[in-house]
Amino acid sequence: MDETKDFEYIFSKLLNKLKKTNKVLEVSSHFGPNHSLEDMFSYLWHLEETHSYLRPCIQRAPKSEDRAEKFRAEGNKFYQKKWLHKALELYNLSIIFASHPEIVPDEQICSKISVSITDSKQPLSCYATDDKEYKALALAFANRSAVLLELRQYAQCIQDINYAIMYGYPKLLQSKLAERKAKCMLCLGRKEEARQLIEAAIQSLCDLNLDETKIKFSREALNKLLLECQSHDQSGASVEKNLTEERIKIADMAKDEILFVYESPDPPVLDNFNAAIPNLSDAVALQFSSSQGRYLRAERDIEQGELLVVEEAYSSVLLLDSSLTTHCCVCLKRSLSPLPCCSCPT
Repeated sequence: MDETKDFEYIFSKLLNKLKKTNKVLEVSSHFGPNHSLEDMFSYLWHLEETHSYLRPCIQRAPKSEDRAEKFRAEGNKFYQKKWLHKALELYNLSIIFASHPEIVPDEQICSKISVSITDSKQPLSCYATDDKEYKALALAFANRSAVLLELRQYAQCIQDINYAIMYGYPKLLQSKLAERKAKCMLCLGRKEEARQLIEAAIQSLCDLNLDETKIKFSREALNKLLLECQSHDQSGASVEKNLTEERIKIADMAKDEILFVYESPDPPVLDNFNAAIPNLSDAVALQFSSSQGRYLRAERDIEQGELLVVEEAYSSVLLLDSSLTTHCCVCLKRSLSPLPCCSCPT
């Protein structure tokens, strides 16, 4: 089957098969308002034709170090111009295309997704089984952390820095990440952790045994930040102020506008819900007739724009398009800093 075929094509193939075997009426009799969703799904699941024809094929592109490096280089150009939204988009693509260690059994859970022993025979984690370094992945995480710092997404910035170091970010450059991480910690009020991190980073610079001219600027930046830690400002407000003053004006989109693009608001809440069916407003009631089946009937005058139904999806899945690189496949929310699949860019 052509891997580009959509669901309508796949479903039409199933329907044609049922017609040829004279099963359309039989199958249809198991669907309708008199059957629960569980019963309908269970029946469909046990049909041999279902497993033969309702099998979507997804064409998966391979990981590519070259493409990852290209996306990162392009992202750097936009970051230098302070077009943060475009830089973020390209760094995300670089992370997605970069080679990634295999997911192996471990107690650590990948991306903080709760997978219990009962859910999976092998708990998932993102730790590699070897000591291989993933340079493209590490560099992309490090670069993205710079954008997240400017967007004041401190927790996500720290997470990216941790990943960059875990995947082999060069030791000669790690003082820069330590400085960035310490700034995030100070802004989050984690003053003591920031102090310890900076002191460790300064010591690591000394341990590298490099010429002083090569580490002068890094040492000065860390010492300056250490003074911030030793100040009486417990809230990190002074660091936040310095970050704001140092931040170059974004060229084409304001920070809040960028964050708004990635915002995934929670569903609205009904002001007055139906006592029998809490997902419905009290303005409507569920009715049934042999001619219409199930339908909603207004119980009172309904205001223009009034919310009538709020219901969690019984089943949901990402569209097989560009959403695969921008949205979480678990909660379906758009992600500012997505974590990649270990085997493919989607």
